[in-house]
Amino acid sequence: MSNAIEIKSLSIKFNKKIILDNINLQIKENSITAIIGPNGSGKTTFIRAILGLQPKYSGQVKIFNYISPDYPKGLIGYLPQKNVYNLKFPSKVIDIVVMGRYPQIGFFKLPSKNDIKIAEKCLDRVGILSYVNDYFQDLSAGLKQRVLIARALAVEPKLLIFDEPSTGLDIISQQEFYNLLIDLKKEGLTIVVVTHDIGIISKYVDSIIGLNKKIHFYGTPEDSMTQKNLENIFGKDFSFIIHDKNCETCKYGNTSL
Repeated sequence: MSNAIEIKSLSIKFNKKIILDNINLQIKENSITAIIGPNGSGKTTFIRAILGLQPKYSGQVKIFNYISPDYPKGLIGYLPQKNVYNLKFPSKVIDIVVMGRYPQIGFFKLPSKNDIKIAEKCLDRVGILSYVNDYFQDLSAGLKQRVLIARALAVEPKLLIFDEPSTGLDIISQQEFYNLLIDLKKEGLTIVVVTHDIGIISKYVDSIIGLNKKIHFYGTPEDSMTQKNLENIFGKDFSFIIHDKNCETCKYGNTSL
């Protein structure tokens, strides 16, 4: 299996403050990888570097052998943090998803019939084609998230990146979201998720990166989610509770976050 992401000696400073320190990393194609770490650990800056949006850094970032930021259109689908976007204006679901086609369409051109078909196909992929003409603001939080995932898919990417995608979702919607990621992986996509859902992600992802300015651990959930590893990135006050083994969704317990 080839690498979807290759990062060599990535370092970023801001006003002499180290944000990321000598990151070296390879993420395999057709995998789901979670990135965890405390607030201020550099997770969003790290994602910006992968996306080709970080203006100044040392080192090299490659996505499917393309060197950042010179990626072809549609290589990456991105869902930013919930507080980054504001979609309260009255738009239908199909209009939101078609926004994902703008890199190919151009911002001052009308979508073609093919663009509409692609948007509808993406809604079908996430299981909500029946909501195509509903208004976005009338949907539940879980359905809104699926619409936004469909919008990211409308780019027709090889790599999907989500930054805190389950914020505001209840436990059932969180589980549905991660099950959807597994389905998308089966379709051949590579997925990277920045998350605080430490107690739930382990059963859904292939590997976990522990980031706090540098990579403290990177491996399978079984190898990574240890008290020692989590204390290394979150601090000694981190609460790591093992619940009853029959409780799969809380296997790794609650945290102090």
